[in-house]
Amino acid sequence: MFEREIKKLNNNYDAIKTFINLVEPVLEEKQIENFKRDRTDLELLRLVFSTFEIEDELKVSEEDKAKIEDNFDGIFSIEKTDDGAKVSISGNGADRFEKALKRMRELDEQKQMLYKSCLMNIISTVECYLADLLKVYYSEYYDEIKSTLLKANDKFFSYNQLTSFSTIDDARNYIIDSRIENLIRESFLEWIAFLKQSLGLNMGYLKDLESEMYEVFLRRNIFVHNNGIINSVYLANVDKKLLSDTDKKNMPIFLDKDYLIRYIDVFESMFILIALELWKKRKNHDESRYGFIADQIYRNMDLRRWELVKSFTIFLMKEGSCPIVLKNMAKINYWLAHKELDDFDKIKNEVEKEDFSACTKDFLLCQSALLDDKEKTFVLMDLVLKAGEVAVCDLEEWPVLDIYREDCKYQEIISNYKEANESNESNESNESND
Repeated sequence: MFEREIKKLNNNYDAIKTFINLVEPVLEEKQIENFKRDRTDLELLRLVFSTFEIEDELKVSEEDKAKIEDNFDGIFSIEKTDDGAKVSISGNGADRFEKALKRMRELDEQKQMLYKSCLMNIISTVECYLADLLKVYYSEYYDEIKSTLLKANDKFFSYNQLTSFSTIDDARNYIIDSRIENLIRESFLEWIAFLKQSLGLNMGYLKDLESEMYEVFLRRNIFVHNNGIINSVYLANVDKKLLSDTDKKNMPIFLDKDYLIRYIDVFESMFILIALELWKKRKNHDESRYGFIADQIYRNMDLRRWELVKSFTIFLMKEGSCPIVLKNMAKINYWLAHKELDDFDKIKNEVEKEDFSACTKDFLLCQSALLDDKEKTFVLMDLVLKAGEVAVCDLEEWPVLDIYREDCKYQEIISNYKEANESNESNESNESND
């Protein structure tokens, strides 16, 4: 139902991550190059920072202070003030210090520009996605326009507008486009209210993340409307648990790569779940959805994005009509996500009690691997390969077996079956030639 829109969201967020990963190392390499060149001149900053209360490992010893003073080409004084420190410099070193500081500041600004650009794209991507999602929905369920998009006694068209439409479909599409455009201009919280109240979504998966996602929108607004300086609007609306000690009015707010990557993942998973819930609500028994969710699980396993794996496996396990083999697959990968996130103790008892005796042995193999039963894991590896339940090339890609890759026994089993396969292929080729 929403496959095309979800795949587009996947691709757009992948592109933003790729952009960050391509550009940031270039800027960091330049920073390192500048620091090596300007190190002596920038040593003065260590003395400036030492005037504040800092961690012991960052403090400057008296011996180091003397070395910095001797190496600096000029005279300087540092005076602590109520709002920072006042530095006075004279001599040849003053000009070099200013230039070094300027180069350092410019690169910091360039990195922040990169991050700001990506933040804007994170938000604009999800705005376009939600708009597309709703247009697809209303194009199929246009009977809901009146009850969900239009308000009571809403007089939508003037006479001139009405006469400009060639067909009823044109008028309907105008209502859909204009109402959705108005909704997208509203706040994130208005979006959530609309999806819950008008479309009847539950969105329990948003419970622990809604305030964080709202903060991303508020932070975007700070950069767009207030030049990155925290104002009273941000402080009044943000969840106080998300504020740090430095988040105060009239102070700058910053971005970093970790923040952006985290919220790309959060926005991608949560907004895909919104689409899946809407899909399930309207087409509960659409079997194509099960395979599509499984594809999302495999995609994120390949990328080792375990929080997303956990989110999608939970959703698939709750699909009432989903085939048992897919539910068991989801269960295995849900447990694996917990293990990769260092949270396995919470579900270990559940893993131990699960009975896969009626299933194919590949499920028993995964269960043994998760429980770190190395001996049983290798026995089951041999059995599933011998029975042809799993191909060697597939087994080599299973993340659940990652911890065993370096083990000699694992390598021996894989090598033996690879050689057997190659021998069989060679024999078949010879028979074909004969």
